[in-house]
Amino acid sequence: MQRNLFLINSLIIFFGASYFIFSGSVILTKPFIEVIGMPFGTVITWLGLIAFQIIIYFIIKRNSIIKVFNYYRIIFKICIIIACFWGFIGYFLANNWAYNFSNSEMFRGGEKAATLFWNFTFFLLIFPIAIVLIYGVQSFLLLFKKKQR
Repeated sequence: MQRNLFLINSLIIFFGASYFIFSGSVILTKPFIEVIGMPFGTVITWLGLIAFQIIIYFIIKRNSIIKVFNYYRIIFKICIIIACFWGFIGYFLANNWAYNFSNSEMFRGGEKAATLFWNFTFFLLIFPIAIVLIYGVQSFLLLFKKKQR
């Protein structure tokens, strides 16, 4: 029951964050913590990334008989932890909470940091999907192999 509640909350957060981001809502630019210049967009995106990792984590079966499937769960736990640090890593790279980058030659806040930030963000979205696809193929092959016996 608690697992289902956690999953439902993660789905609500993820789809809510996706709605705000893709609709280009004005709330994204409003200050969340004005003193440090953190907009709502940062918090919403951050929560959405964490929720996405949690949703993917719940796709993997629990208490799998085959030990290799437990390694997938470990990978996704690591992804959740990395997603929790996404905001801090973004702040380090951009030198601001709005993740605004400039054309400066300096690394922090510059073009190279922006490229690294966006690659890191895309990695957090694409890597779990790729692992789920590999998991699905492996599950299918094991099921197919089991039925042939």
